[in-house]
Amino acid sequence: MKVTLETPLAAPPEAARRLFRDVERWPEWMPGLREITRIDEADDALTVSIEQTVSGRRLRQTAVVTPTSSGFVQRRIAGEPARWILAWSFVPQLEDSHQTDASVTIDADFGVWGRLTPRRLIERALDDTFRALVDAAEVRLGQPDLPGPSLPDDAEVVFRGAPSTDGRLQIVESTDGGVARVVFDGRTYRATR
Repeated sequence: MKVTLETPLAAPPEAARRLFRDVERWPEWMPGLREITRIDEADDALTVSIEQTVSGRRLRQTAVVTPTSSGFVQRRIAGEPARWILAWSFVPQLEDSHQTDASVTIDADFGVWGRLTPRRLIERALDDTFRALVDAAEVRLGQPDLPGPSLPDDAEVVFRGAPSTDGRLQIVESTDGGVARVVFDGRTYRATR
């Protein structure tokens, strides 16, 4: 079974790609993901063990995650389901480059369950899961403590003022004014006042 799912994501594509490519931190924000363990890293490919809960059932798999120009590919090499290839893409929306069109193409073999379940029900379950991931990503990207390097000591001078019109600089403050998150050229920084 092969299906492509798409939805807008309220964040710049660079931030979305960075969040989704940070595989070892997925359990911090991805629903149902319990544990990621690094097994190996070769070239740009990262091999990991993934433990997750799906429909109340605990699944383990080994996957290789490889970055692409617009996202990454996650390919199962051991565990369930029998075939599981996810090709993620995060590209700027045509109308607003600060928003992302997030998509995933899923190529999977769900075995007996897949053969007994109507395709539309499988697609709906996949779409619900995909949207929950995107919602969780938006929440994570909106948190002021998003992982990133500390700002340099002169950041107050460097980053003072309104966000740039070319979209390279974005300043986000928490409602209590205590923590600022600065995104410059797609790299996130955090600072406290």
